[in-house]
Amino acid sequence: MTKPTQASAKRQATRLHSQIVRARGACEACGKMSHLQCAHIISRRYATTRTDLANAFCLDAGCHLRFTEHADEWMAFIDRTIGRKKYAELKSRALHPSGKVDWIAEAERLATIHQAYAQ
Repeated sequence: MTKPTQASAKRQATRLHSQIVRARGACEACGKMSHLQCAHIISRRYATTRTDLANAFCLDAGCHLRFTEHADEWMAFIDRTIGRKKYAELKSRALHPSGKVDWIAEAERLATIHQAYAQ
């Protein structure tokens, strides 16, 4: 078996992250259990927080779209759930990374977590 590339491992880690977040089973804003999506708190463009399970909510499509279009509602939701301190910590890690992400190791870590959800 060939070793995955960093790029393919990044795709796998991203997919697993989304599956784990959606496995929470209900929208964390309204409780709906259908059309679930992985909604990043800090944009997924930042590698160091992209697959951090603390950096995502499980939202239904409607809540995800509403929060995307209404930043004030999004920040009010952040305040009610994780708080500004945790938000600031995530943002700081995203903007000031401590090093390059080993996507192969990250995909393996998330695969282990995903397997636990499947059992």
